[in-house]
Amino acid sequence: MFVGVWAKSMLEKRLPSLTLTLFLFIWFSLLSTARAEIDKELSLRLSQIQRLAEGDDVDAQAYLGSIYLSGKGVTQDYIIALTYLKQAAERGNANAQANLGTMYFNGEGVARNYDLAVFWYKKSADQVNDSGEQNLGTAYSFGMGVPQDLKEAAAWSRKSAEQ
Repeated sequence: MFVGVWAKSMLEKRLPSLTLTLFLFIWFSLLSTARAEIDKELSLRLSQIQRLAEGDDVDAQAYLGSIYLSGKGVTQDYIIALTYLKQAAERGNANAQANLGTMYFNGEGVARNYDLAVFWYKKSADQVNDSGEQNLGTAYSFGMGVPQDLKEAAAWSRKSAEQ
């Protein structure tokens, strides 16, 4: 915000465009350097999480799977996401179970399969995971993978909202 006000002030004072150009060059160079440092830090953190996931840390597997599923900080990759989420889900991680259910529900990296989506949503919801509960409510609401049941849908959605 301050930089924008300062640059506007420079323009209003009609300072030479060379000064403004030099300022903007320095400013964007600093931003570029900061971005490179952030990218370096993210890369370091990602490699640490990958080491933990490969060392059988269930929470790291679930987290890494969700990162690759969303594509936040990495290139979205459903195959890698599926690998890590499946490992963590099978070992009982509720977040991984909800995310794996979503992959099956949306057909992301796997064939769309509402029955498997509901299977994983139920496992997650049974552990009082709000995403699993909400997604299970949605499945009941539309009758996807389960018979349509608006009372059951409302009950699961209410449980999710109470958290």
